Amino acid sequence: MRLSVVRPAPDLAGFVAGYCLIDDPAGALDARLLRAAPQTGACLCLQLGDDVDTDFRDRRPRLSYAGIQPHVRIYRPAGKARSVVILLSALGSITFLPSCGRMLFGEGVDAGALLGDGAVWRLRDAASAADNETEVVGTIDAWLRLRFAQRAVRASDRRLASAMTMLSGGSFGIDTVAARLELSPRQLERNFIEHLGAPPKTFQQIVRVAASVQATLSGDRDPLDGYADQAHQIRSWRTFLGVTPGQMKSAGPSEMATKFLAESRKLPAEWAHYL
Repeated sequence: MRLSVVRPAPDLAGFVAGYCLIDDPAGALDARLLRAAPQTGACLCLQLGDDVDTDFRDRRPRLSYAGIQPHVRIYRPAGKARSVVILLSALGSITFLPSCGRMLFGEGVDAGALLGDGAVWRLRDAASAADNETEVVGTIDAWLRLRFAQRAVRASDRRLASAMTMLSGGSFGIDTVAARLELSPRQLERNFIEHLGAPPKTFQQIVRVAASVQATLSGDRDPLDGYADQAHQIRSWRTFLGVTPGQMKSAGPSEMATKFLAESRKLPAEWAHYL
């Protein structure tokens, strides 16, 4: 099984954080439970191989679109998996399908129902026919370039993306972010709920726990960063992950987590993804 993280074309960097390509021609992942951490960015998952079952409402779409995830999600490959996870940036999460936050929060939906099955099948057929990783990425780059070209980026979109970036950094409180963007805290909350499905406070909590998970698995940073104390961290982990840091340390990272961590230095810190 091979996992690699690849950056998008430079002109898409404002919309796409990266691509996670998974290729399992021998079926080593068949029937395994793959667990993904809570995330604050939206992502698309394109299935080019055999089916991958999920715990979302739409369980086996060829192209799924998932919003912010406040809890651990389960994926179960069946057979020979070949998948591309498209990790969207803050601006990409807002503009790919605007005003869908409430529908997507904590969910993954069949993108064909939102974009049209024809658009999804054309992407899948072109990516499936690609001979190598570079061609797969180039095909997806071209498809996303067309999608984002159809979406005019508004000043309000950039303002919300800036708010997401500032809150992800952990240096600013919600009131400070709102003031810097010349919004009231109530306006900022309405924008977050409309486009992301969650208020800024929840967004900030998920950012913190995702970064703490990555720090725990990688050992690169202090997992307590952003928390008042260890008790605060443990409460947050139980809420969003259902486990404590000690339990995760004892279990250790899965094979998928180990492979993803080795590649994820190319991504923002909040993309812990696999556990």
